[in-house]
Amino acid sequence: MNMFASMEYLILSDNPQLTKLHLKGDIKELQATNCGLTSVILDGRIISLHLENNFHLDDVRITQPQTLEQLHLTNTNLSSLGFLSKATRLMDLDLPAIETLKDVPDKWKSKQLKRLSLTYPTDIISELKDLNYLEINQEKLREIYIKDVDYDLLVKEDKFKCEHLRELLSGVQVPKDVTFWEEEEDSTLNCGDN
Repeated sequence: MNMFASMEYLILSDNPQLTKLHLKGDIKELQATNCGLTSVILDGRIISLHLENNFHLDDVRITQPQTLEQLHLTNTNLSSLGFLSKATRLMDLDLPAIETLKDVPDKWKSKQLKRLSLTYPTDIISELKDLNYLEINQEKLREIYIKDVDYDLLVKEDKFKCEHLRELLSGVQVPKDVTFWEEEEDSTLNCGDN
């Protein structure tokens, strides 16, 4: 718990024996994915936190959420994320496949959120004016919203959408059918390689 006062990177991933984690130091990036975690308590400053694929994780406490810039919690068992209402610097948030999550906070303090991934749409999306990338995974469908950051408009051209999608997925094979959210209507676009 008190090994280091400050760390750049701490990687504890792929540790199924790790069930509880309580750290007091300041950490730039903590990765504890694919573990057996049930509880995480972070008393120091944290900038980037990756806790994906901890299927029994039902308790995350962060005493200084105002320093968080990146938070990935996919495939956890969390029911509440109250600390997010104080995460004023958050830019990147992944919350899909959390079946027990009731909702994200209705008062969103971060004005800088640029990337958001959820399982279900939420009303809070309309308040996130700087959002450039939104992914919604529901019922095996993948909806992706991409804003043209140069012109502050929703992307209209199919060719640009496919190129932008490939860039966002950074080398991952692009799914065959992708639904893009647009203001006027939804459109299905075939960008995939398979």
